[in-house]
Amino acid sequence: MPHHPVVKIGSSTPVRPVFDGSAKEIGKYSLNECLDKGPNLIEKIPACLARLRQGKVGVSGDIEKAFLQISLNEKDRDYLRFVWINEEGQTVVYRHCRVVFGVSPSPFLLESCINLHLQETLTRCEDGTANHPIEFVKKLAGSFYVDNCLTSCDSMEEAREFAKVAASTMAERKFVLRGWEYTGDSSSNGSTNVLGLLWNREEDVLSVNTSSLLTMKYDKITKKVMLSAAHRLFDPVGMLSCVLLVPKLLIQETWREKCSWNEKVSLDLQEKFQCWMNEVDYQR
Repeated sequence: MPHHPVVKIGSSTPVRPVFDGSAKEIGKYSLNECLDKGPNLIEKIPACLARLRQGKVGVSGDIEKAFLQISLNEKDRDYLRFVWINEEGQTVVYRHCRVVFGVSPSPFLLESCINLHLQETLTRCEDGTANHPIEFVKKLAGSFYVDNCLTSCDSMEEAREFAKVAASTMAERKFVLRGWEYTGDSSSNGSTNVLGLLWNREEDVLSVNTSSLLTMKYDKITKKVMLSAAHRLFDPVGMLSCVLLVPKLLIQETWREKCSWNEKVSLDLQEKFQCWMNEVDYQR
């Protein structure tokens, strides 16, 4: 599989190796096309964000290097080979022994492993073989979206106790649940990224991240540019539905005018699109 580094300054993992399971030769299938990726997990995001807003104190954490904590079946490893050049300049072929970031079923496999562990823990709590507070384990079982833990509590004391129980529960399967953040926390500047949205913890406000759109560069306004702009705002709960309606209507107009994808649109559409771009930052 091809691979490359993804650099994300300020992240807990600033350099992340990403493997491209969608790469393929002409006329052949990619690895991802041959695998069942499982159910669409994106549909769970609105419910996860609702849990974060339910109580007085929002709680957020994540699992460190979550995919790497899950072993692969021996017979599956040959399908996950990659090439590396060692210090002597020789080409070496390796194979993955752990779940890979960049292969389509990986998020579902991680979530399934977490669910299995927490259901087993709940069973042990009920029969008395585990001493975790069962109400916290139940809350934890409903708090995950892939490797992100999002929930809320009624007080800061309860939130910190939940984080302690959650970390110890996940540690039983070598999942390091860390990076805890809470409503009202002003220990760090700026906002936290929560499932694609920005969470201002001090003011407890969720907003849409517009930075990708506002830094978008283009030489001319075309139908392709409009479509790209409309998809740069990730809004899973519909906070900016009315705002996103504007570029969609403009794209409809380009179809009526029979514009090609790379053709500059009419002056009227250019002005309307640029006006929308100028107003987007006020909608966060």
